[in-house]
Amino acid sequence: MTAPKTSNKPSTKHHRVDARFASLLAEDFGIPAATVLDALEGEPQKAAIAVCAWAAERTDDPTRALRCWAKKHNRGRCRAHRRGHRSSPGDSRDGIREQQDERRRGTTPARRRGVAGGLDAAWIRANVERMSS
Repeated sequence: MTAPKTSNKPSTKHHRVDARFASLLAEDFGIPAATVLDALEGEPQKAAIAVCAWAAERTDDPTRALRCWAKKHNRGRCRAHRRGHRSSPGDSRDGIREQQDERRRGTTPARRRGVAGGLDAAWIRANVERMSS
């Protein structure tokens, strides 16, 4: 069996963003070091340079752009807050607990019971009849 061919180029993926590198990026791109560290902690340095360059060159507010990028891509310290799932503004831990309680009780929300959009079928029929006449 032959060995797989590998590239002779050394990999730089093990070079990650830390506090020292974040301060260098902050000096170069004019973004606060805390924001760089929050958004890019643990990312490969080459990728971090590219993202900071994008934020500084193509946006009016690079600090906000970097924060939004990290939240959207679940990177840096934002990863701990998102816990690996996409959330919408209406999501909360209480809503998740309510769904779990409904599953335990054997009940399901109205939208899963075949009722269109959680509305009562009789109400829909009455309004359709009223609008058609």
